[in-house]
Amino acid sequence: MSNTFEYPIAYEDRDAIRTSRWQLNDIKTLAAGPTNDGWLWFSLAKVGDTATITVFSDDAGSSSIASGTGDISDVETTPVKITLTEESSSGVTGELYVEAYTADADAIPLLVSLCIDKHVSIHYAKLTELPAFDATFGMAEHCSAASSIVLLLVSNLYNVQLGGFGAPEDRNLSPADRLVPDFRKIVTPQQLRAAAVHKTLELAFFRSHDMAADTMYSENGDRHKELYDEAVGAWNLTIAAAPDDTLDAGESASASFKFITRN
Repeated sequence: MSNTFEYPIAYEDRDAIRTSRWQLNDIKTLAAGPTNDGWLWFSLAKVGDTATITVFSDDAGSSSIASGTGDISDVETTPVKITLTEESSSGVTGELYVEAYTADADAIPLLVSLCIDKHVSIHYAKLTELPAFDATFGMAEHCSAASSIVLLLVSNLYNVQLGGFGAPEDRNLSPADRLVPDFRKIVTPQQLRAAAVHKTLELAFFRSHDMAADTMYSENGDRHKELYDEAVGAWNLTIAAAPDDTLDAGESASASFKFITRN
């Protein structure tokens, strides 16, 4: 079972730092998991040429779950890979690249998953009875896949607003300077939660369905596929044209693909 989240959105101020290619492993989406509704936070501090990134489960920075260090003396010309190791017996590991650094930063929101088990259970109360449910990690595998699918669709529909199309990055290749798509422009990612929830359940039901004949699993999978399509059709996303300026926001409706800026 893969519990790797490869599309965390770091809501950083790129006037101070820029990170990319986050990958977090073994995130639990159960109520006892480390995230707050799918969110974590991180800090970056530099001493000499060594940068330390610490990931926290709270915005106060009191509960660290992973950290890593890297030499960023040449960061302006070469992105620096930082490997994260677990802290506080969290089990969470991962990696990321630091692309730019000008100042330390604290309590940067990091959206790991668009939904977690408590959001999914609202639409299906018997999650723990699904064959696709994992007692240790919950619905993490499916929440991760659903988040990736939804964000890739967003980057396709809103490639102009986000600055480019999204695609999985092959981690066997040398890191490229990743500026786009800039998912930080999604001001209210909760607008994507319903789609992620229904995609999670669609994947889970079809994963549980292993017979050629129609079953309760296949019927529920079909139903949540329909609900996913409805959720996508209702998108009217709030988008920031310049995410480093919180006053610069706008909205874009998927039905018409119009982008309306607000001052």
